[in-house]
Amino acid sequence: MARCPTWWTARPCLTASVTGTRSLNGIGALLTRATGFDAAFVNTAQEASIFTGLGNTRPGLASVGNLSAAADDLFSLGDLFSATAPNGSSVASYKVALRSDQDPPNGGQLLPGDEDVTGQLSFTADEFSHLHFKAGPSGSQQDLVVVAQLGTRLADGTLSNVVDSPAMQITASVTGTRAINAVGALLTRATGADAAFVNKAQEASIFNGFGKTRPGLASVGNLSAAADDLFSLSDLYTATAPTGSSIATHKVALRSDQAPPNGGQLLLGDEDVMGQLSFTADEFSRLHFKAGSSGSQQDLVVVAQLGTRLADGTLSNVVDSPAVQITASVTGTRSINAIGALLNHVTGPDDDFVSVAQEASIFTGLGQTRPSLSTLGNLTASASDLFSLSDLYTATAPAGSSIAGYKVALRSNQDPSNDSRLMLGDTDVTGQLSFTADEFSRLHFKAGPSGSTQDLVVVAQLGTRLTDGTLSNGVDSPAVQITANVTGVRSINAVGALLTRATGDDADFVNTAQEASIFTGLGKTRPGLRTVGTPYDPQVTETLLASLVGRFQSTQSVTSAIKASTAAPLLLNPRYAGAIAASLTAGSATAGSAGGTAPWLLDPSELGSYQTGGAGLALQKFAVAAYQASQKA
Repeated sequence: MARCPTWWTARPCLTASVTGTRSLNGIGALLTRATGFDAAFVNTAQEASIFTGLGNTRPGLASVGNLSAAADDLFSLGDLFSATAPNGSSVASYKVALRSDQDPPNGGQLLPGDEDVTGQLSFTADEFSHLHFKAGPSGSQQDLVVVAQLGTRLADGTLSNVVDSPAMQITASVTGTRAINAVGALLTRATGADAAFVNKAQEASIFNGFGKTRPGLASVGNLSAAADDLFSLSDLYTATAPTGSSIATHKVALRSDQAPPNGGQLLLGDEDVMGQLSFTADEFSRLHFKAGSSGSQQDLVVVAQLGTRLADGTLSNVVDSPAVQITASVTGTRSINAIGALLNHVTGPDDDFVSVAQEASIFTGLGQTRPSLSTLGNLTASASDLFSLSDLYTATAPAGSSIAGYKVALRSNQDPSNDSRLMLGDTDVTGQLSFTADEFSRLHFKAGPSGSTQDLVVVAQLGTRLTDGTLSNGVDSPAVQITANVTGVRSINAVGALLTRATGDDADFVNTAQEASIFTGLGKTRPGLRTVGTPYDPQVTETLLASLVGRFQSTQSVTSAIKASTAAPLLLNPRYAGAIAASLTAGSATAGSAGGTAPWLLDPSELGSYQTGGAGLALQKFAVAAYQASQKA
């Protein structure tokens, strides 16, 4: 589907894709009368754009977002959707409609008890609290739309003075794998391979302390690994306890797409503890995750617990953190967001790459202010293109200090005899990892042959330069990785760093972009330039968003997750309606999913993206693929 990014444009653009399924956001403008399978769905959403209260405060409506489920899973509607009424009023009624890609009876159902009420559209608040959604068969998909209503209940059961909330839609994809954002609403008892996984996530939505402050739990996010890589759980997850308390226990469960022994392991020393679900704080500090075989995928779910340890080892007064899930994809390429947790010794072509990123997670200054490092982001290039490292990366030192050195490593998918290089003048320094600030200013990256891919990782360093050239009192910036794809087409985000003279078909194109990075006015205010944008198809499908490096899922609500993390882990752009934990609303774009807040959740290899080993901000994504600017992000 072509998509027009509108938040950076002078003139909004939009694209209508004629798929046969009407999207919720355009229903308020729809003049055609809906008939057929989605008539009730469309009408319910349309009415919510009419009964808005004429200036009255509308009720609010939140949801756990889109979910994945197993066939025939049963969910409580009152736990999938949560309404809030303005002060002095209460929600009187709900409108609910179900739309499916399957014909009855395979298209999912609405049930209060055993009665099928899929054709009923209006429910009292009490009825809604008992209303269940039953997922369809494997491979099917259902859309639920819900509207919360204020009003006065009349003797005949109808409402007067109706004020509707915006209509909210979520989609249930029946994949056979349950997403943890909805397990708090799951009424079906989980059995089989993912029973422990689901149960731990469900418990975290129950033992929430009834108003007490819950412990927090952060993660490095989804990661990629090599087969049998060993990771420290306490470096993949970080728990924080409320003031005056401490973390007593962690609950951990592992789910894999492979059967043992190829599906990963939890290890306490050399002991396989896959059957153990609860670990003391001391045990968790020594708990390791071993990745599965090549091509496999494992899901980890962790919950941190407060409580009082009793003599028999159990906890009383338990308060759980939200459950946090991350996914390890065993691709053979290690993502740097998790390298600080990697325990096994790395050998082979990415030895230096991994070492540089690992050291940056160690030399953090013990509370000192670390230098920061920004980048132009991933780029495309022509074979043998030469780039200035100091124009690809920009370091900033804390006040009163200066950058003393840089660590740089290069990783490639090519044989070294025909590959990219790091060059200092005419000298090949690809094997050198440490550079002074002066050397870095003269350091060049030479792209590999056509079709190759190179990863660059850079760390900026504070410290005192000793007479032997080494640094003392070193403080490293987070490690920052970008990827160069040698496609033959140069991306303009990096042309300001390009040292190779462009010739041929793209000479004028490149030269124009390069000049714009030169004639910047030396501190003067530059003119602005906007574009209507280019219709853009993301190179990662909606269903793959949840597995991107650095992402994670949580049982925490979308709103509280955004407040708890600058990475806004569950804030998914509404353009990606199929992503886990996303939702569509007929209300304003600011209702939890503003286009400019989390624009274009792209593949890690996309132009302008980069990865960092920094604290929690495992993957930064920018909209450079839709709007590629030649100035630094």
